[in-house]
Amino acid sequence: MSQTNTLQDKPTPKIKSNYLTIAYRFGQTNNHWYVVYMGDDQDKAMALAEDEVAERGGKYGVATFKVSDTQAPELSYRTMLCYYASSLNETLPHHNYRYDELIDMGMILEDYVQGHVYRIEETNPQTPAFVEKVGIEPDDIIVKEANRRKEKYSKLKQMQQERLEVYRES
Repeated sequence: MSQTNTLQDKPTPKIKSNYLTIAYRFGQTNNHWYVVYMGDDQDKAMALAEDEVAERGGKYGVATFKVSDTQAPELSYRTMLCYYASSLNETLPHHNYRYDELIDMGMILEDYVQGHVYRIEETNPQTPAFVEKVGIEPDDIIVKEANRRKEKYSKLKQMQQERLEVYRES
C-alpha cells in the first residue's frame, strides 16, 4: 500500500503574518510605487499608510496588506486590509491600461516612421500573432514631427545626464 502525501497528513504549519504597506502614485500599480512599511505590527502598518497619504499631498494612494507566509506555500496568501485613496479618489489600486495603450501606439508610430508595419492575424485577440512585416511609405509630415520629438527628448536626456555628472562630481 503506497502512502500519499496530503495536507491532512502533514503537521499544521506555523503561520507568520507580516504587514506590507505600499504607496502607489495616483493608485496606479504600473506607475511609480514604493514600500512604506514591512513588518509584523498591523497597527503601525495601517497608521503609516494613513500618514503617507497625508504627507504626500494626495499624489499617492496607499494600501496595507496582510501577508501570511507558511512552510506550506499553497497556504500562503496576501489580503488587502485597507486602502487610502489618492486625490483621484480611486477605490482600489489599479493597473492603468492607458499607459500600455500609449506605449503600444508609440511603438506602432516608431515602426511606421521607419517604413513598416506588422500585419496581425486576429485568430485569438488575447494573443495576436505577428504574421508579416509590411513595407509602407510613411507620410513626410508625420516622419518630420516624430523625428523632431525624438530629437527633443534626446536633448533632454543628454541634459539630464550632464546634470547627473555634475552632481556626482560635487
